[in-house]
This record gives sequence, structure tokens and C-alpha cells, in this order.
Amino acid sequence: MIKHIQTKLHSDDVIGNCWPTAIACILECRIDQVPNFEELFRVPDMPWFWVLEEWLKYKGYKYVGGGDRQDYIDFDGYYFVTGKSPRGNFNHIVIYKDGKMVHDPHPSGDGILTEEFWEHLEKINDEQQ
Repeated sequence: MIKHIQTKLHSDDVIGNCWPTAIACILECRIDQVPNFEELFRVPDMPWFWVLEEWLKYKGYKYVGGGDRQDYIDFDGYYFVTGKSPRGNFNHIVIYKDGKMVHDPHPSGDGILTEEFWEHLEKINDEQQ
């Protein structure tokens, strides 16, 4: 994992890029190599999640989510945890391993106030693409 720091911070006019940054950390690539999915969040009827899944598939990965803390107790590797940001009324994503936060892409490193969603990237083989 590469510990990148996000390049866009959340404000009234900007959706921060913690999500693409966290993906870049896990995939060990540059942040600018990950599409700015967060810019699609506010576009009505934009299937941003489909765009994310297709890009990940192109890179040889798939998104796996919907689990909870119990599902990740024995997880072997890095995973994402999303929760409330300590900086306002919005969510933030950080990277965990072995039940503990190992990286917060926000420059403050403050982490999250709550743990609400657990997700990870899984390498796929040619038959799964």
C-alpha cells in the first residue's frame, strides 16, 4: 500500500477525493491514475458506481462491499471503512488492516467518528471479467 494524501478536500462546493485516493493507495498507483468518481456523485441519474466497477474490472479488480465489522475480523489484507467525518456532516473513507486504521487519506489523519461500511477490492481472474 502507498499512503497517498487526498488532493481535494471537502467543502460546500467541492466533494473531496478521499475515495479515489484510498483506491490509489490500495492499488499502489498515483491518484491521478484513478478517475475522479466523486465528481459524478452530484450528477442526477449518473451511474457513478457502474463507472467505478467498470474501471476496476479494466484494472483486474472488483469491488466487494456490504459486510460489517465481523466479516473483516480475519480478513487478510487492506480494506476500506467508511464513516462520519470529524470535519462535518458527510462521510469519509479510511484504510484498515487487522481491525485498525492504518491510513487516513485526509491530511489531518483524524480518521472517522463512526464505522458504517466495510469494503475491499478483490483481484479477479480472466474468467470473472
